[in-house]
Amino acid sequence: MTRWTFLFCLVGAPCVAQESRGPEPRARVIMETDAGGDPDDEQSLVRLLVYANEFDIEGIIANRPVARDRENKNPIRDGLGIVRAHVNAYGQCYANLVQHDSRFPKPEQLLARTVAGYDDTDEGVNLILRAVDGADPRPVWFCNWGTDHGSAASCLKRALDRVLRDRGRDGYARFKSRLRLSSSDKFGEHTTTLQPPFPLWVDTFRPPLDGKRWYHRFSALTATAGGFDIERDVRTGHGPLGALYPTNRDRRSNDPPHRTGGGTRGNHPCHPTRHGSWRAAALRLSQGGSHH
Repeated sequence: MTRWTFLFCLVGAPCVAQESRGPEPRARVIMETDAGGDPDDEQSLVRLLVYANEFDIEGIIANRPVARDRENKNPIRDGLGIVRAHVNAYGQCYANLVQHDSRFPKPEQLLARTVAGYDDTDEGVNLILRAVDGADPRPVWFCNWGTDHGSAASCLKRALDRVLRDRGRDGYARFKSRLRLSSSDKFGEHTTTLQPPFPLWVDTFRPPLDGKRWYHRFSALTATAGGFDIERDVRTGHGPLGALYPTNRDRRSNDPPHRTGGGTRGNHPCHPTRHGSWRAAALRLSQGGSHH
């Protein structure tokens, strides 16, 4: 997950120059998930929370009101409930995690920023507006993990629709300039015809290769790399968060970039995460350690 070198060294300055400047501020991120659909989003939630010290998580938006039958086996049957269960499990591991890095966000802070993005509520839309309109000068990375059958329309599309309607073209341009997009195209005319374009859009689904998303081809290489075993190294003996990692979807042992802030500091090859590997990161769920 931390070495998407071939893609992200193409974005921004060369790696040597980045390293010589020292650490950069963490990226502000909003994740939009259709948790409750295919279980890869729940896999990604476990990974995101293990890496939560690498980002400033402005919000997690759950956009699937009813879980998908048969494919999704989570006993919780709504998206927001599934995401909150993951954050609660993170809270039970927090005492261990914060010993490794004091920047891990407090569980109550994450819970307060975990909202519904269903069509009958504006919680997700309002979360985006508050983050983007806030005083923090850093841009907001918006990462959409999924918006498909049974999920609501993307809250970012709804937020952009509202801004254009209420603030006009100039206000829309200012708002859009503060966003960075890491997602497939779920935003209609905001990515196709309405100007200005996003300052940076990492389209994580293109180019397709052999009829599949380009990152799927790496699963065979990463599933057991370095002797990694998902049961031993994540699910068993690593606390309640690791135990939530579903195994009825086996094509991902490493997430694509948009799953954990693609294009941002945590996935940038010039800024490797402190633990060095997914296995080492998962160990922090069950083991304390000294502060960095």
